[in-house]
Amino acid sequence: MNKEESINKKEQYLYNILDISFSTMNKPIFLLDGEKIIYTNNKLDTIFCNKNLKLTDLEYFFKNYFFNSNYIIEKIKANNNLLKLNITSFRDNIYELLVFNFKYKHKNRKMFIFNNVTDIHNKKLEIKHNKENYKKLVEALDDGIVIADKNDIYYMNKKIKELLNIKDKNKDVFKIEDLANYIKSSYKNEFVKNIITAHFNEEPKIWVTKTIQNKKLKVIENKLAIDKVKNIKMIMFSDITENQNLLDDIVESEKIYRVLLESLPDGIVMIDKKSNKHIYKNKYIIEVFKKIKTEKFNNMVNDCIESGDFDTVNIINLNEKESASIVVSNIAEQNIYIVIFKMIRENNKANNQRSSLERIQQNEAFKTQFYKDVVDKIQEPVNEMIRENKFMDSQTNSSIIDSHICLVRQNLYRLKKVLDNINNIMDIENYSYDLDYTVFDLVQLLKQIVNLSKYYIDRKNLSINLEFSDDEILVYLDSVKLQKIILNILSNAIKFSKKNGTIKVSVEKKLDFIVINIKDNGIGIPKDKVDFIFGSFNQIDKSLTRLAEGMGMGLCIAKKLADIQGLYLNVESEENKGSQFKILIKNTKNSFLDFKYKKDIHISKEFVDIQFSDIYLN
Repeated sequence: MNKEESINKKEQYLYNILDISFSTMNKPIFLLDGEKIIYTNNKLDTIFCNKNLKLTDLEYFFKNYFFNSNYIIEKIKANNNLLKLNITSFRDNIYELLVFNFKYKHKNRKMFIFNNVTDIHNKKLEIKHNKENYKKLVEALDDGIVIADKNDIYYMNKKIKELLNIKDKNKDVFKIEDLANYIKSSYKNEFVKNIITAHFNEEPKIWVTKTIQNKKLKVIENKLAIDKVKNIKMIMFSDITENQNLLDDIVESEKIYRVLLESLPDGIVMIDKKSNKHIYKNKYIIEVFKKIKTEKFNNMVNDCIESGDFDTVNIINLNEKESASIVVSNIAEQNIYIVIFKMIRENNKANNQRSSLERIQQNEAFKTQFYKDVVDKIQEPVNEMIRENKFMDSQTNSSIIDSHICLVRQNLYRLKKVLDNINNIMDIENYSYDLDYTVFDLVQLLKQIVNLSKYYIDRKNLSINLEFSDDEILVYLDSVKLQKIILNILSNAIKFSKKNGTIKVSVEKKLDFIVINIKDNGIGIPKDKVDFIFGSFNQIDKSLTRLAEGMGMGLCIAKKLADIQGLYLNVESEENKGSQFKILIKNTKNSFLDFKYKKDIHISKEFVDIQFSDIYLN
């Protein structure tokens, strides 16, 4: 017992040393001995909201907090030195995981350090996206573009070869002197001198040259503020052969545009959300601040922000003779507000603008109401035809007539589904939707859905498997809207699965989330299209319409219905191998999630038939 007590004290002493050592590192850390977690620092406990992680093992931790846990665990076990791996948590945070192997008292142990790189990852994606867009834009221009530092060329677009008549498409041009070989000899020296040796200030340099094919090119040199040491320039070449006067017109137009931009009667201010400081002001707003105090301007902006009145024109009376219009935009990605401010000399102008704004709002309200009225008017005869169709079905014994009645009913259901979807989208976008929350058993709901879907699954020669981590899983949600989300995803799985394919539906109750998985081994989704599948009226590939019907509204509706209930909807897919949709429900610990509040959910067959109406069976 004395030895055991001594060991415990030494172990506690070791943890104290570790806590002191790692307290200066503002990153989550834990140590692993074999499969068991033997130490966690406070940062890890705080982020993952669990004080007992050091009582768990490696598999428990990654399966409860991260996607692709099996892959992560496999990589960790296969690594014997240093492992660096990017992983994504269920909360959509991206971590750079560093795993070090070390020995302590002749035992092999591992140290895990989690570095949150979510912002860096998102910024890289943004930069990559912007870079590709800029490159496409430059390549689409009707002017030749060259980026150069003295004699060295960093980039030039395809238009340059066309303008200079460089016929050898495989020939690489790396120097300005190489380009000069395609310039007429009498202009060649000036061409090289202007680009390689010339220095200029912020104003662009404009001149004219001529190619060996006698094309007249207008050349505009602009200094790029990229590197203070290097003299990097953007050189733009425009063909002005057909009209020599075009040069003068363009130069004159550029001067006019500059004057117009400087004289625009609109003030622009960018405000940092954290510090509330003005990080940018244009010349107009500086003049405005001479007339009205900066404090008064800030108060007007704060009023708009506190009321949440973003992207709306607000007319404010400054005094008896003057008013101002102010628009505040919330740019969440950059954590800034952009304010557009304009002085209005006379109050009647403000009244006119206010009246115009009210008319626009009335028109928008009229259009919204008009669409809803149209949908309602169409729904009335559709519902009536569905009732007549059911009556006819009960009165006939002819198999031929039955098949026609069935076809008519399916198309009526398709129309009803489209009308319901339009109503759902309009309600969500106008914030006029209702949420009917109730406590129900998710396991019982999914069993009903799968049972009512068997007819469509069997007719498509598919099989479906159900798996549940618990016999009963209570949730507090709008059951009808959750049914629509699941049925829309299941409908896609049925439509796009190949003959004799398998669909797997599972529910797993984890520490923070309840995860619904709907997985198929169908045709899958191309990687470059995955990010767009939740867009409105979007099908991944128009050729899919040969395999399945539908307007592409299903996943859009599913995403919107998930968002308004605070659910996460993710997809993982690989082309020709299938797709896996995950619905993540926060594992609520509220006291009302008790058996006595549970409500039994009953799904009608007709509701499922309407949601599956765009599945055409052979």
